[in-house]
Amino acid sequence: MPHSLFDDFKEGGYHSSVLSTFSVDPAFYDASLQFRLRGLGCRNNLLIADATMLEQSLEAIPDAFSNAGRKYLIHPVHSTSCFHPKLALRYGKAKARLIVGSANVTSAGWAGNLELVSTLSWNARDEGQDSEVHRTLFVRAHQWMASITAPAQDNRVAYKLELIRSQSPWIDEPGLVGDAPFE
Repeated sequence: MPHSLFDDFKEGGYHSSVLSTFSVDPAFYDASLQFRLRGLGCRNNLLIADATMLEQSLEAIPDAFSNAGRKYLIHPVHSTSCFHPKLALRYGKAKARLIVGSANVTSAGWAGNLELVSTLSWNARDEGQDSEVHRTLFVRAHQWMASITAPAQDNRVAYKLELIRSQSPWIDEPGLVGDAPFE
């Protein structure tokens, strides 16, 4: 069944987002995605992108990220090969939404190409083992996102991540399924 990423981003109730991508279309993120997120009250937004691809985007269109640093933050990931994961994690006070797929943060990835995506939601009102498994997956995804930004020692990224933790207390609540540390 076809899934529209744009339709997925119509749901409100999230205060923060972290998206990761290999290829990035700065005009698309700036004028469409972050605009859409902020319009729904999601004001703490972080875009994590492959450093080489981000640099190429900035060279091609130097003015495209016009709202970066004011309305969202971009964090380049330096890698010996390439940084290729595509995740979209949105955080609410007592809920979360995760998209994992093949779509880059580009207009083609979100609207033109045939892409494979999977979505998962969690809400604190839900009860049972499945709910805790889902929360565990969200916490692990958050921990992974935080771990890939940590080497940069960027105070702005640390601030964004601390805002997420302070507004989503479920991240630090005990009771995760499988207590092994994240690596």
